Amino acid sequence: MTEMISDDQRPSPEDSDAYADWVESMREKAKLSSADEIKQRREADFPEAIQGRWLDEMDPSDELLIRGSEFIRSGEPWPYLDKLLLTNDAGKIHLEIIFPENEEEGSSTSLFLMDDGALGYATWHEACTYLRPDA
Repeated sequence: MTEMISDDQRPSPEDSDAYADWVESMREKAKLSSADEIKQRREADFPEAIQGRWLDEMDPSDELLIRGSEFIRSGEPWPYLDKLLLTNDAGKIHLEIIFPENEEEGSSTSLFLMDDGALGYATWHEACTYLRPDA
């Protein structure tokens, strides 16, 4: 996988204030990226640990499929403008994805792999947990 954005000096996510500040600094760095850098991040595969099929634990008809660099929700491709890999240490994965509507809102969508193997999905107006169909 092509490294999207990482930083050896990132604080632990357990230190929520320091981590939030670091995430914001990474977002600011990403805004300064060239078109080629953004294209490279967008075309890079999502981390292997989150590849595959996921179902919303509250609404199993809401399916999320992550295949390579594709993000498909409820059977529809969701094109995105950019994605940032913020952590990938010892199975801890946190990605920020910028969809067109996020850009309009000045926000982002977070995907994070939780300790129990579930996949969290959060925007400022929606949050859900996805599980593997066989879990």
